Amino acid sequence: MTLNLEREVTELQRRFAEAPGDPVSFTFLPGLPAEDLPAELAKHRPDILHISAHGSAEQLSLSNEVGKKVALSADALIAFLPPGAPPRLIYLNACDSKTIAQQLTRSVGMAIGTTAPITNRAARGGAVAFYERLLSGSSVGEAFRVVKYMVETLQDQQSSSEIHARAGVNPDNEVLHRVPRLIADFLEGDPSSKRGEFSISFGMMGCPANTMQVIFFTDDERFVDEKANLEGDLCIVARRTPVRGVMWADQSKAWSVVGDFRIFAVGATTDGRTFSVASTLCEAIETRYIWGPDKCVPPDVAAAIVELRNEDRGQLDYLAGRQIRLRREAERGPVVASEQRKLEDDGSSSPDTRSA
Repeated sequence: MTLNLEREVTELQRRFAEAPGDPVSFTFLPGLPAEDLPAELAKHRPDILHISAHGSAEQLSLSNEVGKKVALSADALIAFLPPGAPPRLIYLNACDSKTIAQQLTRSVGMAIGTTAPITNRAARGGAVAFYERLLSGSSVGEAFRVVKYMVETLQDQQSSSEIHARAGVNPDNEVLHRVPRLIADFLEGDPSSKRGEFSISFGMMGCPANTMQVIFFTDDERFVDEKANLEGDLCIVARRTPVRGVMWADQSKAWSVVGDFRIFAVGATTDGRTFSVASTLCEAIETRYIWGPDKCVPPDVAAAIVELRNEDRGQLDYLAGRQIRLRREAERGPVVASEQRKLEDDGSSSPDTRSA
């Protein structure tokens, strides 16, 4: 059977080019002779090594520089990997490659192989589905489950895919490509409300390394104090360098909120690229904790999220926002009154007073 790689490569190149977040380098080496494999791996030092080839239970079939078929064992491939910098994942898009994949985990964290002969259509469909899910920010484990069921579906359950991992490596915890996601948290980690309001700070995870600015904003009218200052009422600007892909707005710009609402963010990089994301407040809080070290939402935070969501009910939202505005106006009342007295002491009229 002849491998038909052109369509697979074209689809993968398109998806890698469209990936959000940091740019992804996709290097295609068609017909690479076995002799050149160690040098190319040392040159590119890939995070993912994808090999499309014929295979059997113990070896892959490559060609040498004169076109003669040669067998590549797991031991040989391990020896060819860059010392001290092996790929984090090797994807073997080859028939009967599960045993080789399992052997490769002596050197790499994760490897994917197939359980039986596989058609070009199933191999291509599985690979495209895997990388599409991976490039959307899913973990290797989540992306692999798509491959497994895609191959089984296209192979009429006659073949499947397997993932093998080195001891201590959990594919469900391995994220190879992070995408921008809105995150939010209660100010100073305190999920308690004050007079029915919560203090919230906003951030972004998965920022490209060269992000220089992120603007957080909402379209929720509850935050509008003065229509002449919409940008100040509805927007927060963060200008700083991301730390491990995370950028938070200054805590002095935290918002007092009542109920859930939509939140958006637009980022800009130093090379002129832009990216945008959208979420809701409660989803952003959940994302901050689910993607954090503990990978779960603490009970007190979950309770506060429920309270916020319970306040997100049309007219109730409007009334809550109106109460906030009225209280702010009341807090500014003494200033307005003192200004009025000053006008009267000066013998001036207020803007609404007409002379007889």
